[in-house]
Amino acid sequence: MYDMIIERDGLCEEDAVNLKAAFGASGAFFRPGALRLEGLSRSAAEFLRAGIGDVPPAEVLPVPSGLSVADIRLMAFDMESTLIENECLDDMTALAGAGNLGRELTRHGLSGDTGLGFADSLAARVRLLAGSPDSLIGDVLARVRLTPGAQDLMNFCRDNGILTYIITSCFTPIAAHVADRLGMTGFVANELGIRNCKITGLVTGPAGGRLLDAAGKRRTLEILCAAHGVRMKETLTCGYGMNDVDMVKAALIGVAFHGTPALAQTADLRIRRGGLDTVKRLFIEGWDDAARL
Repeated sequence: MYDMIIERDGLCEEDAVNLKAAFGASGAFFRPGALRLEGLSRSAAEFLRAGIGDVPPAEVLPVPSGLSVADIRLMAFDMESTLIENECLDDMTALAGAGNLGRELTRHGLSGDTGLGFADSLAARVRLLAGSPDSLIGDVLARVRLTPGAQDLMNFCRDNGILTYIITSCFTPIAAHVADRLGMTGFVANELGIRNCKITGLVTGPAGGRLLDAAGKRRTLEILCAAHGVRMKETLTCGYGMNDVDMVKAALIGVAFHGTPALAQTADLRIRRGGLDTVKRLFIEGWDDAARL
C-alpha cells in the first residue's frame, strides 16, 4: 500500500475530498495546496502519478503507506544546490577571475557528460584557484544562501531524533559552516589544499584520502551508518547531481531535489517545485498542522 503526497498551487479542500473518494483512499490529510492520500493500492498510486505527476505545477510523491520518522534514523544530504542554493566552487572560481569557466566545468561534472567525469571536473576547477588567497573561502561563506525549507526540515529531524549529515564534494570549511548553521549532526567533505595562506590548486578527499565522488559518497553513507548502528534501509538521502546517484540509490528512500536528469531518472522521488520542507511531508508526522479528512 502507498500514501501519495500531492502539492499543487490552488489545491483546495473540495479537490482533496474528491480525490480521496475517486481513488479509494483510506484516509487523507489536507492543508492549503497540499494533500496526503493514505492507503492507496499500487494501481491507484501509479494511475494517479501518471495522470498528474508529470504536469509541471504539481508535485506527486508516492511513499510507503504510513511512513513514519520511526522508519528513518539517518538522513544524508548533498550540500550545493541541495541544502544551499550556491555552487560554492563556481563562486570561488568567478571571484578568482576565471569567469564562467568554472561554472561550465561544473555543468559537465554534475550532468554526467561522458566527455568529463565528476572527479576530473572537480580537479580542473580547483586548479583554476591556484595562487588565490585563502580569504576566498570567507568571501564565499558570506554569500551562502540556504535553500528554502532547509532549516525547517533540519529542525523537524532534530525534534524527531533523526541524524543529519552533509556528504559533499565541496570543502571542509564550507561544509562545517553550513552544518553548524543548520544544526546538523555532522559532515564529510573534501579538503582544499592551502599553504602559506594561498590555495595550492590541489584537492584531496577527507583526511587526505580519495576524492568524494559518486562511489565515495555511497561509501561514506555506509560508514556513517556503521558508526551509528543504523541499517542502510533506515536512511533517506537527498541530492542534486550525477555524483549523488550511488548515494541516492543506496538508501531506503532516495530523493532528487530539483535534480539533473541523470539523478532524476534513478531516484525514488523527484522534488521539482517545492522546497526542502517537502521532505518533511513524506512522513506522517509532517502533517500535524493539517486537517484530517
